Amino acid sequence: MIDKKMMDDFNELMYMIGKKDVSQKDKKMFEIGRNDVIIFRAIEQIGNGNPIKMNAISQHFSISPSAVSQYMKRFEKDGYIERILLEEDRRSVYVKITQKAKDISDKMYQKSNDHITRLVDILGEEDAKTLLRIMKKTPLYKGVIDKEEKKNVTIKKIF
Repeated sequence: MIDKKMMDDFNELMYMIGKKDVSQKDKKMFEIGRNDVIIFRAIEQIGNGNPIKMNAISQHFSISPSAVSQYMKRFEKDGYIERILLEEDRRSVYVKITQKAKDISDKMYQKSNDHITRLVDILGEEDAKTLLRIMKKTPLYKGVIDKEEKKNVTIKKIF
């Protein structure tokens, strides 16, 4: 039987390498995409259920504050997040996800877990662990490639 840690690892890795995609049917059913769910889950996890500063989202995903602001504007309009001004820190904008976002996120996460469970059933637990071990190396490979490409661009600029 697959445990929660292994399930979370598969979900994260499948997102990172871009192999898992939400079908058009799922998008219509859930109204949102997998990236939205990842943001909702991060907001929940970073704040342990409490409101968090928008810059924490920016730092977590390494994206610009303006990009986070655009996401949050759309999410607020659609009823997925609430913006909060705390009395003790009026300069910062805090956000928390709504029950609507939690419900959709939980449904999509469960659907993803069902797919992973079927994969593990097909592979068997030992092969699934081997696949997971190999998949964990993929981001390392991507990081090496990204550095090499950046180095090549820098070298081309010099010459």
